[in-house]
Amino acid sequence: MPKGLRDIVAALGLLIFSGLYVWATTHIPDRTIPNTPGPSFFPFVIITVVAALSVALLAKGYKVYRAENGAPFSISIPRLPSLMLGAFLIFLVALPWAGFLLSSIGFFAVLMVLYGSRKPVKILLWSLALPSALYAVFTQLFQILLPTGPLGF
Repeated sequence: MPKGLRDIVAALGLLIFSGLYVWATTHIPDRTIPNTPGPSFFPFVIITVVAALSVALLAKGYKVYRAENGAPFSISIPRLPSLMLGAFLIFLVALPWAGFLLSSIGFFAVLMVLYGSRKPVKILLWSLALPSALYAVFTQLFQILLPTGPLGF
């Protein structure tokens, strides 16, 4: 894949991520402490910078692609990244209903299969261990509330 086209695809992916991230952070509940920025303020600042840099990358990629080929670009959508993005979207939709732990276990298993792991025991063990460890660290150590599902975790 030419360098300009890689930059264009990466920029579009980052812009999609930025939009999803903005949507996700708008649902963070506000605190009632007066004259302080809410919990969504810093994520919004960070994602604004990411989006601005993504637009710059998109413009640079288009310029490089035009210089390399001298023709309008055409994009063929790679299959594996599309499947991963689809899995991530399903994870985001399932998160409020199934909870962090159950959603993450399924999401991690799907990503392992998409990355080429074919050993069912390895997939099962890592899919249970890593999300469980993340859940324990964030809920117990950092005292961060994560979405809970019907089973309470």
